[in-house]
Amino acid sequence: MANVTKTSSGYIFERLNAAGMKLVNEFQRQHPRLCEPSSEPTFRFIRCGTAEDNHALGELIAEVRANDK
Repeated sequence: MANVTKTSSGYIFERLNAAGMKLVNEFQRQHPRLCEPSSEPTFRFIRCGTAEDNHALGELIAEVRANDK
């Protein structure tokens, strides 16, 4: 089951399934300055950004959670 944890500076995405990883990877391509690279295939950290970035991030979180069910 995917886990999305909010921190003071962004969100941690853990234990993503294939569909969740596809969504996160696409988000990383669209918002590279928000994403930190990770050597773990099922873990990503994404920073908060502008209001527009945060709106897109909120949509990503909702999609990841919906695809995990």
